[in-house]
Amino acid sequence: MGPSALTEAELLALLLRTGCQGMNVMELASLLLEQFGGLDKLLTTRQQQLMSIKGLGPAKATQLSATLELCRRVLWKK
Repeated sequence: MGPSALTEAELLALLLRTGCQGMNVMELASLLLEQFGGLDKLLTTRQQQLMSIKGLGPAKATQLSATLELCRRVLWKK
């Protein structure tokens, strides 16, 4: 099992840790994937775009943006 058995929404929810008022973390993760067109498109999303989503304030958007940047750097080195 482990992380490889999780869906993209579940993995993203683990990074986000919490939802917001009226939306649990799984709903927020699913909304992000839907809004930006999937995980691959999320990789090219900038922090300001992330903050346009209800439930992603500056702290959570910065954390997610930093995680996405780490992913981009790993992918670009291949």
